Amino acid sequence: MSRSTAVRAVVQTPFEATAARVRRSLPLGDLDIAPENLRAGEPPDDDIPQLADTLFAAGQLQPITVRPGRRKERAWLALDGRRRLMALRLLVEQGRIDDGFEVDAFVETDPARQAAAVVLTNTATPVHIADVIAAIGRMLKCRLAVPVIARALGHAELDIKRLAALSALPEAALDA
Repeated sequence: MSRSTAVRAVVQTPFEATAARVRRSLPLGDLDIAPENLRAGEPPDDDIPQLADTLFAAGQLQPITVRPGRRKERAWLALDGRRRLMALRLLVEQGRIDDGFEVDAFVETDPARQAAAVVLTNTATPVHIADVIAAIGRMLKCRLAVPVIARALGHAELDIKRLAALSALPEAALDA
């Protein structure tokens, strides 16, 4: 068969993958914040009550991005959308909605796209380098490979390996 008659393989572009991703409504009670989220351990910021009021008044304008939960995790974990999830939880505490409230979400199952979704958190509010180091450590614990993390974060693999080595330091050292 000549080259001119060979069948070309169809490879999905990232743009096409985005267009084909799954969008679902998920019960709020089935959601939690993914440990690899850059701000997973941070307390709610002062603007969460205002965000809760906005969500209650206008509804959810942007879907959160989730991945399926693993063994001891909740069913769905938010990779991007931590503040919105916290605001919705505040609405539950206030009795304005309940745990069955349906949350609009994009479900990401591809590890590279999951890592990229975590990076979106960095575009809204500056993140301290210690938080990036800790997040890389959590990504590695979730079995994401260094090349996948490097591509998603737009860094060289060597840089990710260096930051990964720092992620083994005690938390107190990273806070210093």
